[in-house]
Amino acid sequence: MGYPLNEQHINELKEAGFVFDKVIFLSDSVSLSEDLPGEPGSIIFPRIRENNIVCNMEAELELADKNLAVVKEIYTDEVVKEVSIRGTKEQVLKRVLNIIDPFFTKCDEESMIRVSADLPETGYGHIPWGNYADFCPVNLVKGWLL
Repeated sequence: MGYPLNEQHINELKEAGFVFDKVIFLSDSVSLSEDLPGEPGSIIFPRIRENNIVCNMEAELELADKNLAVVKEIYTDEVVKEVSIRGTKEQVLKRVLNIIDPFFTKCDEESMIRVSADLPETGYGHIPWGNYADFCPVNLVKGWLL
């Protein structure tokens, strides 16, 4: 946690053969929506007080922002991901898993979900399987036949 801290650390890791697929930065200043703007420290300060942890949070936040800027400068936005810590542990874990695990179950957007009530009232109704209708997108692109 909290590593790499600077460009030297990143270069040493590269020389040792470490390649990052993702760098996750847990932050309480990431906004989940326009209704909940992220204020730095708004989530972490109360948690620190609850657990009687003594530290200089302003200095820690400043150091974290500095480190994040260095890592973002060297790696692309594709690698460096900021994840909001707003919500329960389970919600935060789901956000992290959605980023790092390509096989993690992702829910469909509500606007894309089709149910039998969407079928036309008269005649034969049909609900397509996805964006490619009844076709598997891999088969459609590769031209394979099943």
